[in-house]
Amino acid sequence: MCSKSVEPAGAIFGTWIESIMIRRRIRRLYKRFLKPIVKPSVKWSRKRLRSARASLAYTRALLASLLRQPASLYYVPTWIESLRFSGPPLAVHVPNWPYIATRYVEKQLHRLNYQATVRERGARPPWFGTCRRRAVVFEYGGGSSTLWLAERVQSLTTIEHDAGWFTRIEQALAATGRTNCTVLLRQPQDMETAPGTPSDNDIDYHSDKCPGTFAGYVQTIDQFPDSSFDVVFVDGRSRAACLHHAAGKVRPGGLLVLDDSNRESYQAAMQCLRGWVRKDFCGIKPFQSRLGYTTCWTKPESTPELGPSATPTARTLSTQTVMK
Repeated sequence: MCSKSVEPAGAIFGTWIESIMIRRRIRRLYKRFLKPIVKPSVKWSRKRLRSARASLAYTRALLASLLRQPASLYYVPTWIESLRFSGPPLAVHVPNWPYIATRYVEKQLHRLNYQATVRERGARPPWFGTCRRRAVVFEYGGGSSTLWLAERVQSLTTIEHDAGWFTRIEQALAATGRTNCTVLLRQPQDMETAPGTPSDNDIDYHSDKCPGTFAGYVQTIDQFPDSSFDVVFVDGRSRAACLHHAAGKVRPGGLLVLDDSNRESYQAAMQCLRGWVRKDFCGIKPFQSRLGYTTCWTKPESTPELGPSATPTARTLSTQTVMK
């Protein structure tokens, strides 16, 4: 007769403890990895859903801009490299506009430099002559675009409202050895001490990002005669008011550039540029993942007088729109 083997009590207790530990380990792995998938909480799913919708909307807008602007595909590697850049903001001399807008502005600067050379010499320059750095430019809001423009124009006047940023721009210009740029500091003023004229009652000189009034900042361009500048860049504070004051300072055939032109607060001020040839740019921009919007206007040789009841012709309102 075979004798039935009996396990000792210690072995049975050890097996029971081991099974409990295995169950706990399985339960811990389930809570960590499988439960969010099998039984997601309401908070977790809503958070992921909002993130997925935002990513999908951004991807659609990015693909739409790349498809409508095939030239932007050329700048995708440069754009990805700029997103990884962690150095100081003024280390790279690249404007913070869409790449395609920067390319367009550079082409227009070549044209304006040539026209300025013709005005200076009274005749067309020879093929071996140089037409560089002849344009006169005014800029609202300094930054990396200031360093980029200083390398391509004869004279540049930049207005800045922030004292710390003003100092950094001057130091960056001194490091490059550029002497053709004048940076002026015009800080916002209190409403009680700010100068004003009766004709400025309809113009708002405030900014949503800074307290005070920017009347002195905007009106700095008024000390120059009309048609003084080949290009005026508006990329600072109180941009709607800057458009009103800058329109008369651009030479016929010159350029007026507005960054972030998709903002609703600028749409009404754009009506003062009716009759100008307009180009809208939307695409990837350096150092930012969001899309950038920039609009360029070319002043016609003869600006028509457009009153409130005037009906301009189709030619005067011709708009060359790249992307809205």
